[in-house]
Amino acid sequence: MSIKHNISFILATLIFVLAVPHAAHAESGYALQNSLINHAHKGDEYMKQRQYALAKSEYDQAIRYMHKLKRKCRGIFKSCYIKDKKTFYKRFAKPYIDRGFSRFAQRNYRGAINDANTDIGWNNNHPRAHILLSITAYMQNDMRGARKDYEIVLKLNPTLATTMLRNMPKLR
Repeated sequence: MSIKHNISFILATLIFVLAVPHAAHAESGYALQNSLINHAHKGDEYMKQRQYALAKSEYDQAIRYMHKLKRKCRGIFKSCYIKDKKTFYKRFAKPYIDRGFSRFAQRNYRGAINDANTDIGWNNNHPRAHILLSITAYMQNDMRGARKDYEIVLKLNPTLATTMLRNMPKLR
């Protein structure tokens, strides 16, 4: 074998070794995103059917995939085709608030509050999280807490707050 042939072989091997992990990383991140989204959609379907325990189970799976995806990105969100950390949570934290609503429907108020607070930790301006906190406080006869979160919803989305108020007469 000639030296030229050996160098070509070494270069081809290096290119393969360096390219394959990157391709696998991108494919794996893409597969994780798809799994996350699929479980979240299944959870949404179960919520529409009022099958709250099944919905919660699907949201639990979506959240597991979200954390796997986060570990896969390792803080380098562009490697998972995501602009930055804020975009990551805005895009993929939805299963937390959805699971919170499924927990609320099962009267698991502590779990609903935990999920809403987790969502707020990533996106403080998310009206659905504040709605969940408000109605959970309302159901626990904590009118002060219900009003506090209702006022936040009023600032974030007045139309949504008006609809919410119609359904919660004790807050008036």
